[in-house]
Amino acid sequence: MKEDSKICSEILQKLKKHAKATPFLEPVDYVSLNLLDYPEKIKQPMDFQTITGKLKNYKTKKEFFDDVQLIFNNCYTYNGETSHISRMAKDLEIYFNQITTKYTQNNLDLDLCTNILNELFKSKWKKYTWPFVEPVNLKEVTNYLSIIEKPMDLSTVKKKLPHYLNKFEFFADLMLILKNCFKFNPPESEIYICGKELEKIIDKNCNFLSEKDLLSEISLLNEKLQYLSDMMRTYEKLLFYIRRNEGKQKIFTLEERIIIAESINRLDEEKCAKIAMIIKKNDNHFIIHGKEEIEIDFKVMPDFIIQEIEEYLKKENILANTEL
Repeated sequence: MKEDSKICSEILQKLKKHAKATPFLEPVDYVSLNLLDYPEKIKQPMDFQTITGKLKNYKTKKEFFDDVQLIFNNCYTYNGETSHISRMAKDLEIYFNQITTKYTQNNLDLDLCTNILNELFKSKWKKYTWPFVEPVNLKEVTNYLSIIEKPMDLSTVKKKLPHYLNKFEFFADLMLILKNCFKFNPPESEIYICGKELEKIIDKNCNFLSEKDLLSEISLLNEKLQYLSDMMRTYEKLLFYIRRNEGKQKIFTLEERIIIAESINRLDEEKCAKIAMIIKKNDNHFIIHGKEEIEIDFKVMPDFIIQEIEEYLKKENILANTEL
């Protein structure tokens, strides 16, 4: 249960940090809230504070999951399915199901990867796997790092096993072992031939890969990238307001804006593209029509975007001889 307890603790922390978790963090104070019928309708109250106190006493993950679910069920029972607080509970429940599914899948992936790695370490494959069991001895192979950027071996994979987010990361490291082998060793060498045999063993045991699963992972990563991109823009805008209120945000005059615009007109295509990307990341409505010409109205552009452009131009020494 030690590993399960760690998982439950991680899930609990994620739930408590969720934006919709506030009503469920502590026991319902039905007296202060004048919900005098609460004890009559809810026979087994539950909240995240109570679950935190019980965390060390759970014997199985199911007991923990049942208590979390009880929070949501109590909310629906007392408040009705359509109330505002029940909608908050529903959002939180959906999030709970998402992260528990992820942890469950991670456990399944860990079991799968462990079995595959155990197979690769079996003595019957030693005649093929011996070059890949331990890291390459860099004292003996002095030019290895000049050719191979990211070394990998089976012992390192074994150490990383508990830390892989999914089976795809595990498989990628196995592929890296093979890629390094084929890149460094000539095709007629013994180690290259061992690598080819290892590739056959891996292919035979790693039949879990599917296009559907990979596309799903790519879709999830794209969603995360979009979320992070949106958060970055939000924080940059907040930084602008904070700097402006503290007097740190520079206010550009029309003359200064013209100087910056003229400096940009002298840039090559690559640097112009960089300017366009600076604007694009701060302004969702900005459209890049093509590489040949980018129309920008610097007279109305927000100061915080102008300031970032100015910083880039100074970094490139394009405004070095101009005092702004």
